Amino acid sequence: MKKICFLGIMLIAAHGIASAQLSVNLNGGTGLWMATCNNNTLLGEKITSPSITPTFYVGALLNNTLQSGVTLEAGMNFHLLTANGSYKSSVIADDFNEGYYRKVDFDGEGHSFGDAEGAANFFQVSVPLRVGYNFGKIVPNVGIEYDYRISQNTNNYGVFGVTAGLQYKLTDRLALTCNYFQGMTNDLTVHSNVKYYDTTDEAEWKITKEENDTHKMRSCRLDVGVSYRLGKSE
Repeated sequence: MKKICFLGIMLIAAHGIASAQLSVNLNGGTGLWMATCNNNTLLGEKITSPSITPTFYVGALLNNTLQSGVTLEAGMNFHLLTANGSYKSSVIADDFNEGYYRKVDFDGEGHSFGDAEGAANFFQVSVPLRVGYNFGKIVPNVGIEYDYRISQNTNNYGVFGVTAGLQYKLTDRLALTCNYFQGMTNDLTVHSNVKYYDTTDEAEWKITKEENDTHKMRSCRLDVGVSYRLGKSE
């Protein structure tokens, strides 16, 4: 977080050390988000299924356009991420067969996980930092973003990722925007444990094999909206 604040201060300072156009832009829009799992199978069974749900956002960006055409942006957006079933999972917990028994467990809580996360609406504060280039009406950009998510159903947590987007200027003040965010840190990390028991001796079951694995959930988001420039100083 300290690094992000430092970069934001440097962006503002750039106005004082270079000939540039500094402006404040209000933005808002909607989009879609989901989460994917890096290791999505267990015992040949799919653990989770990506679910795509809407997002809504409003915010403001400080834009610094240098004479070279390079644009620097820093800002803050407020997102509502609607409940998303990408986190929810359930697999066969018990499997009895002649001579053996198999038990599946996630983090010591049984065969299910992500129920609270999948049912939660998240309020998210996003801090993007982007660099772009002005090609007239079209301004592509790339950067980094820190998101902090707040929910009543589950723990609050932060997500760091990369972002890329495109801006199309309709007028000198009004523009259409499209931005994609890919999380580089995990929303949810779950550890699975599978135990195989030899049940031929009914009085004393013995563990014959044990498997452990890790499953990491990361989110991505696509936002589309409009941006309106309030003013600029030269």
